[in-house]
Amino acid sequence: MTGSGRWAGETPGQRYDRLALPFVRHYTRLLLHGTVVPDAGQVLDHGAGTGEVSLAIHRRHPTASVTALDPDPDLLAQLRVKAGGDAAWLAVVHGTLDTTSITISADVIFSQLVLSLTTNPGHELAAMRAHTAPGGTLRAAVLAGPDRMLAFAAYWQAASAVIPGALAASAYPHLRFTRPDSLRQLAEAAGWQQPRVEPADTHRTATAAQLWQWLSQTLPLYTADGDVIATDALSRARSDALRRATLEHLGQYRNSGGNYEVPTAGWLLTAVA
Repeated sequence: MTGSGRWAGETPGQRYDRLALPFVRHYTRLLLHGTVVPDAGQVLDHGAGTGEVSLAIHRRHPTASVTALDPDPDLLAQLRVKAGGDAAWLAVVHGTLDTTSITISADVIFSQLVLSLTTNPGHELAAMRAHTAPGGTLRAAVLAGPDRMLAFAAYWQAASAVIPGALAASAYPHLRFTRPDSLRQLAEAAGWQQPRVEPADTHRTATAAQLWQWLSQTLPLYTADGDVIATDALSRARSDALRRATLEHLGQYRNSGGNYEVPTAGWLLTAVA
């Protein structure tokens, strides 16, 4: 699916970069900060998306080999474009740790929001542990709960108010990690040593239009039964009502210039194999 209007001809990967990168880049900086990647080391970019982490690793550690893993082929296509044709340092793998025959024994695994998006974060942590070399490191960025991940919570709560049957924000699994202890305990149960969880807080500054595009075009909506709500099938009136309700929820973060400065919070998990 390509964009329309001003963004006609835009690929799904380009659309993701336009809408999500200002948010994703914060976690990329946190993931890489202070992390030691050995010379000629093996790195797994788990949930690589369009490659922000992979490309940043290569800029900082050009002798490292990076495996970029993601289940979305459109995002990986954008990664290949950004990496260029001569990227011998990069292996791009479509799928998940469960669905591919990937055999990497990584010195470092960087995982960007995968533990928030998967249905079974404990299983995902165990799968990452199985693909890490002894003494290797995990760095995982994870979304916080609805009381701190306010932009997402506002959108989902607005949806539950204006769309019959829509899931309440507190029920979205993406925001399951309300406390650092729950994430730390999952890592220990999966075999990781010395798990440490730190706040990964930032804020997103955007116009009303940018904020609405970011939320409405990148976040899923579900019913209480788990079915996906197709937002492009909503009536104009209901879509407008959802937009108004979302921005009203976030009204306290509107500054004197009319832009929104919305806190977006997460956790940064560090552990050793």
